[in-house]
Amino acid sequence: RELLGRTGRSLLRRAKGSLSGAFHTLDLTGEGEVRIAGFRAALLQFGDLNLSDEQVNATWELAKTIGGYRDDFMDFASFKKIFAAGSVEQSPTAGEKRDPGPTLEESCTHLYRLQRADVLRAAIFSHAPDVYLPFTAIAAALRQAAPELTEAEVAQICRLAPQKGGPLHGEDAFSYSHLLERFESDRKDFHPLNPRERSTAADMCRYMDQRLQALGFPSVSNAFEVEVMRADQFLDQLQLYMPKPIRPEDLKVAENLLRLGRPLSGGGIDVVEFCERFELLARNGAAAGSAPPAPVRPPPIPDSDVSKVLLRERPCPIDFSRLGLQQL
Repeated sequence: RELLGRTGRSLLRRAKGSLSGAFHTLDLTGEGEVRIAGFRAALLQFGDLNLSDEQVNATWELAKTIGGYRDDFMDFASFKKIFAAGSVEQSPTAGEKRDPGPTLEESCTHLYRLQRADVLRAAIFSHAPDVYLPFTAIAAALRQAAPELTEAEVAQICRLAPQKGGPLHGEDAFSYSHLLERFESDRKDFHPLNPRERSTAADMCRYMDQRLQALGFPSVSNAFEVEVMRADQFLDQLQLYMPKPIRPEDLKVAENLLRLGRPLSGGGIDVVEFCERFELLARNGAAAGSAPPAPVRPPPIPDSDVSKVLLRERPCPIDFSRLGLQQL
């Protein structure tokens, strides 16, 4: 059932939420019915690329039971019974509009320019921390060190303190040392993932980006056409494009990727920001968090060599130096 759910959600995204559009995608013969060939193609493309024939056949039989059909094809009514739930099975945050507010980089740059790293360290250590602090304590230390910050900026800066246990199953315990080292360094590196995490994350993004393009999505933003999605459901969608079989260590990397998007109330993720950062990691690798490289410009051409560069035509067959004024 989980495999059918994932496949249905992906089909509906490709069909812009239209059940009839998704149905016609699988109707390979154009006869108004879906047979096992179209069903298999959808399972392999959107569910799991490594399914065996036996697993595909078992899933087909399960779909027949859910859809209530006994023939070797399913009509639209049966298709609707199987996948209609997927069209409305969205998180409470799905479809919501994001409120961008200040970006992570803008918020961190504001604090960095205030030069309050020492004050922030003292405010954090006034809580006598061990290794982790609760979110409220880190936020309170930021407000104490820099009252000029807005609440939205405080929330953004707190993203630099990774949560113990990860974004989905974490405790109310955040590593303040990672946050401090960003502002005590002159690198001005305010990426949500620290440099040690970015290399592995970039490898995963690169693989997933290639898989998405192979499936016909020009970019990750084309695969996720909502601005906000609940974090657990978003991770479920990301797993469709991960290497199979999914190893525990790969799943941990994918869960950490959720930090690329701003966490929102109700367990939501800013999908727009996630996609932007995902594409930068996929294309630029671990360097995505550093300052953008200066544009590459060609070296200046010496005056004596200009003619060699600009004149690309064939030599003129007429020698004008031998022609007199009358001939001209």
